[in-house]
Amino acid sequence: MNTTSRLLLFPGTIAAPPRRKPSTAAACGQRCLDLSAPTGKPPEYIIAAYAEAVAKLPAGTSLDDAIRAFIEHQPKTTEPKDIEDLVRQLLEERQRLGVSHRWLRTLRQQLAKFAVRFKGHLHHLRAQELAGWLDSLGVSLVTRNNHRAAAAQLIHFAKNQGVLDPGWDEIQKVPKAKPPPVEVEIYQPAQLAALLAARQAAEDRGRTGGTLIPLLVIQAFAGLRHSEASALDWSAIDLVGGHVRLSARIAKTRARRIIPIHPNLSAWLNLYAQPTGPICPLKQTTGALTRAKAAAGLPSRRGQLTNALRSSYISMRLAETNDLARVAREAGNSPKIIQEHYLELATPDQATRWFSILPPEGTRDPLFAWANM
Repeated sequence: MNTTSRLLLFPGTIAAPPRRKPSTAAACGQRCLDLSAPTGKPPEYIIAAYAEAVAKLPAGTSLDDAIRAFIEHQPKTTEPKDIEDLVRQLLEERQRLGVSHRWLRTLRQQLAKFAVRFKGHLHHLRAQELAGWLDSLGVSLVTRNNHRAAAAQLIHFAKNQGVLDPGWDEIQKVPKAKPPPVEVEIYQPAQLAALLAARQAAEDRGRTGGTLIPLLVIQAFAGLRHSEASALDWSAIDLVGGHVRLSARIAKTRARRIIPIHPNLSAWLNLYAQPTGPICPLKQTTGALTRAKAAAGLPSRRGQLTNALRSSYISMRLAETNDLARVAREAGNSPKIIQEHYLELATPDQATRWFSILPPEGTRDPLFAWANM
């Protein structure tokens, strides 16, 4: 009797053969199918994506670490915004707040470079990327710091808008550059006299498109910044009262200043004074100044004697008054800056000669006699 017959006649007397256990490979495959089912992706896709992600991680960093860091940096308030949109909104806000045109133009230029380099959302950026962008600009250390400050301003704005987590601090991990100490350059009295004479000679020939002299002398003898003097109107100059009223609107520090008019500055301004209107009709004042310096035999390349008229005034005025706080108020600077950069650059004798530079005799135009009335 064979086994089959025995099982039919005497059921239960012979045990059924045991079921085979699935192989390890088959069990692993089934497990992969079970785990990948919720994603809707095939196991081979998931394995390839995992391997690629792990390969990109720094040594010693797990995928769990990367995911945890990503989640921590996600904004916890509203949906993040694209960098380009944030830049546009920041500039619009600053314009509404009434910042100066020059300041806004500079910020727009800096953030335009940022938006070209980085797309997407701010919270995706890391300190290494920000530092790499700054290094790629190829600019001076001071300008590098200015671009870093512009980026920091955008980040601060994003946090205030609730689209970037307040704890996001990648910009703080990018160190500020440490530029070498600023070497302030000043004119000597003879150099200023040569500069004014060269510009006056060019204007006498009638090929300059307008006068630059009032702008030059108000920087040299009242210490206004180039941007402040370029925006100054004759109505802000009180030749009778003997002072220049610099409004907060055009002052770089956004603080109103009153600057005394020296007798020699009054003599110069009397030649050109008008009731109202810009003191300088030229649009390209920097180029005109460069040409005047070259005509006078002075250093005129880019970066040479930059802002030297204002720097000379501060140094000469400090030597004349020996009053650091007073000069700081007139110049719109802090006493600390005045002391660090302008102290002892000029002597009292140089200051006397500086504030004695007068226009040539016989150049007074009776058309403007009203200015002394």
